[in-house]
Amino acid sequence: MKINSTMNDMAKKLDISESYYSLIENGDRQTDMSLSIIEKLAKAFGVSVQTIVKEEMKYKKENQIA
Repeated sequence: MKINSTMNDMAKKLDISESYYSLIENGDRQTDMSLSIIEKLAKAFGVSVQTIVKEEMKYKKENQIA
């Protein structure tokens, strides 16, 4: 999915810092995102919360994160 937004634009949409958004984008964020962040990400990317959760579970499995 291609979104023409800068990291700063996305951080503002999610009401988080640009540095935290960068951690999310790079997979270096906390292992459990809050539901409010997941909901905002889903809205920003036009996908369901379930899609975000599914991708998070896939990421954790691939990277052996508990």
